[in-house]
Amino acid sequence: MNPELSDGLVLTGFSANGTYAPYFILGANFVVSNTLSALAHYPNGYINSGDASGLQTNFFAPGDFDPKILPFALATGEPITIGEVLTLNGVIGSINNFAGPVLVVTGERDIPFCGGNCFATGDPEIASIPAASQKLFPAASSFEVSIISGAGHGLNLVSTLFPASIPISIRN
Repeated sequence: MNPELSDGLVLTGFSANGTYAPYFILGANFVVSNTLSALAHYPNGYINSGDASGLQTNFFAPGDFDPKILPFALATGEPITIGEVLTLNGVIGSINNFAGPVLVVTGERDIPFCGGNCFATGDPEIASIPAASQKLFPAASSFEVSIISGAGHGLNLVSTLFPASIPISIRN
């Protein structure tokens, strides 16, 4: 609504394609957040993946994460609102008159925005599903897409970004 408020945009785990959102919703095995002991303080209306399988399905690409990180990700995952999930497709097609630079960073195997393959565009003129998002930003001073090889939707805990040889310190 107010594109002048930012100098630049970085959109992570994003594309203009909402076709695969139902896979994300189904795969999550969503539960009401306050039914999980660590999130009991949240009111009704917030949801989380119901188990490690749902989290893995939606956020991690097979073979691209250390399975030992999964319990940590499940224990520290933050909830989303039911409204966020229900409006996912509604914001995807909106034209934005933002005039600054736009960078879209999405995992190659992102489930909600690419159906598990961001290069399966069906159109040889479009390099990736996130690249088609450029049409949403006609006034952008520049538009760039970076596809993280092998990664899923959860870009913050993938091994392609943090190889095993690099020590990682995670703070709350």
